[in-house]
Amino acid sequence: MPLAYLLVEGDVDASIFTEIFHGSPPCKLGGSKDTLAPQVRRCREPDKNIDRDESTGDHKRTLKQGVMAAYLRDRDFDFEPPPDLDQPTIDVAAKSEGEPPLGWRLNRHSIESYLLDPRVVGATFNLPEAHWEHLICTAGKEIAAYQAGRWTIAQLRSGLPRPFKLQTSASGRKEFALPASRSRTDVETWCIQTVNSFRTAVEHALSAPAVTEAFGERCQQFSEDFCRDYRQILVWFSGKDLFTAVKQLPELPQQLKERSCETLREALRDWVVDNADQFLSWFPELSALKQKLNG
Repeated sequence: MPLAYLLVEGDVDASIFTEIFHGSPPCKLGGSKDTLAPQVRRCREPDKNIDRDESTGDHKRTLKQGVMAAYLRDRDFDFEPPPDLDQPTIDVAAKSEGEPPLGWRLNRHSIESYLLDPRVVGATFNLPEAHWEHLICTAGKEIAAYQAGRWTIAQLRSGLPRPFKLQTSASGRKEFALPASRSRTDVETWCIQTVNSFRTAVEHALSAPAVTEAFGERCQQFSEDFCRDYRQILVWFSGKDLFTAVKQLPELPQQLKERSCETLREALRDWVVDNADQFLSWFPELSALKQKLNG
């Protein structure tokens, strides 16, 4: 069954992926990345002849059941880059054999990380690519410690026990069961022990030594040598943070100084929309994803 549509996070994503995928499948706004997989699951449920009016944040649209949808999201700080940057990365696999994945995630940090590519900026503003590579490296050095901090928080967050691990039942996975004793004293003891166990796991994961160690390792990773490679910066560092850092560089060309981060992103997006095939040819990951979406 071909994909009826592809859910994406925002307007910039929708306009870009609509063009580079030639509208096949059509892109729809999905809102927050955390809601995309549940929305796709609902779309793939058997058709009950009911159109659901789904609302997420500021986005409102009608999603039909019984259709094969999928999604595409930013990688952000939720995952480290994949080993092979030239192949699309599955975010959530399908449970049923033969179905396409529920969704994919970008290999670079975010859609902004593709817009800041020297080839895109050079073509949009007629700038030497080498000069933009230098600016990305300079901006990367300026925010390296902050990116190390953001990755530290993300790393520690991933080690936290999930909220559902704080069980509200004393009977484990049994569906019909009660604890042997339901006295007030014994139930209070169970509550205290359950909460203490969960708190201990959280405190261990977020201890000061754990933070210091993780931050030190990230700072070592994002060294001066690391920041000499603009490609690594565009893969690991936040695209929005890079937009902001580049805008603050004194050596930024005047035509870019006159723009805000928002209008700079819009100009780069417009170039991509008008030159979608050329943009696609620069990123094997996206070309391969296009084939899979139409597979």
